Amino acid sequence: MGKTREEIKAELMAEMEREIDSLLKWEDQTERVTVTDLEEKVLGTRRRLSERLMTELAQRRVEKLEAEIPVSASSGEALHRKGKKTRRAKPGSGT
Repeated sequence: MGKTREEIKAELMAEMEREIDSLLKWEDQTERVTVTDLEEKVLGTRRRLSERLMTELAQRRVEKLEAEIPVSASSGEALHRKGKKTRRAKPGSGT
């Protein structure tokens, strides 16, 4: 079983807090900061956080979908769709 909603939220909040602390520390230690520097740092932080959010949400979705796949009663293996089957008309059947 995957992580609970609360566990994911706690991990993401902790990561966001670390990123913000890192940004503020960088800003405090940097003598001269331009708007371009700020933009680059903030956009980099946003990209990392967005990637982490996407990863977590995608993983949750995969886990939900995998949980919905029925298993075979005889073998215990996950069932899968075989697609649509086409039948050939029998000669002389009129179809």
